[in-house]
Amino acid sequence: MSWFHADWSIPSKNLRSLLDALKADMSEARIAWDGSSETLKKFLVENRIDPKVDRRYQHFFVSRRHTATTSYTWRGTNLYQMADKAELPENVNDLLWNDVLVVNQFSISSSSQVINTTDLIYSNCKVLVFLDKTYLGRAWCLAECGQYTRD
Repeated sequence: MSWFHADWSIPSKNLRSLLDALKADMSEARIAWDGSSETLKKFLVENRIDPKVDRRYQHFFVSRRHTATTSYTWRGTNLYQMADKAELPENVNDLLWNDVLVVNQFSISSSSQVINTTDLIYSNCKVLVFLDKTYLGRAWCLAECGQYTRD
């Protein structure tokens, strides 16, 4: 599982700065980014960028297991909404795991690779859930909730 890294995370206080750095680089590439995961993933894949090891972004990450993860719909949640939640007093000391930012997006060959990692992702941490109109209708989101509440 070279693409999966449970031992990398983003300190909550770094999330907004990381997003701003990515947004600036996307702007240079003439990509208007609204904070969506889908647009970010496309940019990362097309440019073969793995933020946690890329010299432009690696300083926003730490090589430590996360204390919180995120559950959201890629179309319905703006990553800046996550930064807002990460900056709340109850979350400010968290080390975050977010799929689009931590997982090397250009080395995943199938969604089954990701599904097989849910035990690692959701064990021993809190989950920040971002609800939208479609969240409870998405199988993946329900699987995430089920995995988190299983223990």
